[in-house]
Amino acid sequence: MRNFSSLEAKICLYILIGTFITGVIALPLKDFTEHLVSTPYLVGACLIITGFILFSSEKISKLFSKEEEQVDIKKSILGIAQGLAVFPGFSRSGLTIATGLACGLTRIKAAKYSFLLSLPIILGASCVYPILELDMGQLSQFNWGAILCGFLVSAITGYFCVKYFMSFLKKYSLNVFAFYCWIVGGLMFIIFNPWF
Repeated sequence: MRNFSSLEAKICLYILIGTFITGVIALPLKDFTEHLVSTPYLVGACLIITGFILFSSEKISKLFSKEEEQVDIKKSILGIAQGLAVFPGFSRSGLTIATGLACGLTRIKAAKYSFLLSLPIILGASCVYPILELDMGQLSQFNWGAILCGFLVSAITGYFCVKYFMSFLKKYSLNVFAFYCWIVGGLMFIIFNPWF
């Protein structure tokens, strides 16, 4: 008989809870955050903040013992971090992995859960956007062959990106990405800031 008390059996429930929390936070902010894309220096500021979150999470994670760590019902609220990633410049994977680290997960386990948590949101957004933003006339004019080809290329490249990203995280910390966010975010903030 299947053991529904195992982590593997519970992980789907945790992902559903995280996805629900993501929607509760992200949907009300959708219209507001879409306007921020046209303000590059604010996007740069969000990148700088992302860098500090990544850097701090590595420091905080050292306070935890990783012997017993696992994704549980409390850590499933990483959906909060995913919801806040609706702000342009806030990295979805960066925020969720960093939050996982700060909650006691290892980098690998936090990254795996982050990618699993992204699947319902990506699939949901892919289905909801055409329904809310497009009409049937527009849909009929799409080049579905090109869309299918793009989907397959994205799936293949995404698979290898995730595979090598996991290998990278086994050896290196998130500080590399923190410095990247600081450099790119700082340049955007300075170059596009109307007060400079």
